[in-house]
Amino acid sequence: MREHTVYTPGSENNMINEKNQLLERSNLIARETGVGAKTVVKILQTIIRESNNLFTSQSLADALSISRRSADRIIEKLESAGYAATTGKMACGEKGRPSRVVELFLEH
Repeated sequence: MREHTVYTPGSENNMINEKNQLLERSNLIARETGVGAKTVVKILQTIIRESNNLFTSQSLADALSISRRSADRIIEKLESAGYAATTGKMACGEKGRPSRVVELFLEH
């Protein structure tokens, strides 16, 4: 059985407004941080989809399908501009250095 989307009066306009707000927010963050707007959109979509704004470099890398080093660079740019902060560390096993946990402040 196929699912159908039901639009109520004004719902399509609300979706367009939400998308426009997301793009405006992404462009602002991109200008202030030097992180690409498309990357910012992907991060915002991940935060919304997962209802979670806490990441390690590896979990952000996995969500964006990029290398861990690229995720580290993005996090550094976001931290420098005040859009992220290290909130703790997480052990990923019995050996090795714990990963830092970063909170992203992109939604507001």
